[in-house]
Amino acid sequence: MSAETRGDGTTRNLAREFKRAYLSSYNLAQTGLWATVLALTLSALLSNVHYYGGVWAAAGPAAKLAVAGAWLELVHVALGLAGGSVSSAFWQNFGRTFVLFAIVDSFQTPRTVAWLPALLVAWSCGELVRYPFYLMGSNAPPALVWLRYSAFLLLYPVGMASEVALLFLTLTEARDAVAREDKFCLRMPGKGASWRILNFYYFRRKRLNVTGKKDAITGMSGAAKLPAGMVSSSKKSRKAD
Repeated sequence: MSAETRGDGTTRNLAREFKRAYLSSYNLAQTGLWATVLALTLSALLSNVHYYGGVWAAAGPAAKLAVAGAWLELVHVALGLAGGSVSSAFWQNFGRTFVLFAIVDSFQTPRTVAWLPALLVAWSCGELVRYPFYLMGSNAPPALVWLRYSAFLLLYPVGMASEVALLFLTLTEARDAVAREDKFCLRMPGKGASWRILNFYYFRRKRLNVTGKKDAITGMSGAAKLPAGMVSSSKKSRKAD
């Protein structure tokens, strides 16, 4: 065996060990975060069974960190560090991110109902099965393997129902916030914006001498004409004079 071959083998071994160490650290960190979310959620519930407002204050920061960290799984799949589908990983993470950041973290209503702790418990229990399963790999005990492929039968419906309930319960507050504060609104240009755009397009074609030929940028061809009923600003100014 040549020195070059031995060197290549050593490099591959180091890369394999680094990958294993990194993924193990990631799965361990996510396990710890979701265990924290579950513990804080249950602690807040037990401290005041009839009040749900303390759940988000206690478990919210850890839950947001765990959900944000899950986006790394998209990178893992894209780089070939882990198996799976990029699209499925994206949509799962997008859904959770939307519920947690755009709904629960942005409005007061979802923080005061029982659906929030139900959601956090369902998510936590599911991830406290999934990440340890990934961490142990082929060494996972039979009980963990059974939970990995069976727990979703209960946890998935609970999680999905909680997400939908939180979304609908927030609609009224979200509508009022949009009307009052323009929350989640993207302001478009004011009145006359479409006229200004078309007017500018007319002068662009005229000044750049693209009349009667194909515009290299827009791909449009033909004479530079304004829509019926529109008068250019230059004509208006000449009439005013």
